[in-house]
Amino acid sequence: MVLGTVFPMNNGKHSEHVRAAVMASLLQGKTPGEITARCNVSKAYVSRVKKSISLELLKQVETNRGPRLEEMVFACLEGNLKAQLAITNAIGDATWIRKNTAADLAVLYERLGDKEARILELVTQQEDAGDTPADPGSSAP
Repeated sequence: MVLGTVFPMNNGKHSEHVRAAVMASLLQGKTPGEITARCNVSKAYVSRVKKSISLELLKQVETNRGPRLEEMVFACLEGNLKAQLAITNAIGDATWIRKNTAADLAVLYERLGDKEARILELVTQQEDAGDTPADPGSSAP
């Protein structure tokens, strides 16, 4: 068996288990290249299995694949911004400030400032282009 594959190659004759794995991978939105590597089948076989799946179902899978990634990216960025806000609030504490060196504080504030400037730059560019940032989970276009 090839490392990282699920099924060994068997001279072009594939079991129902292999067919099911290929079909499941297609429905998960995997690419033919990923499927051939994982299931140890030819691209032609993947294509034949794909043709047996209804076009409506495949379109639904493709439609659902994009927004999930967008939502994950948005959630990641939102989480990072919330963490940065919490850090910013925490480092304003006089006791915390006294526990750190001036050099460490300078580096921290410089990095936070760079991040804030980059975020503002991107928002400004987006507004100048006529786009408004929207929550991908909302129904707004």
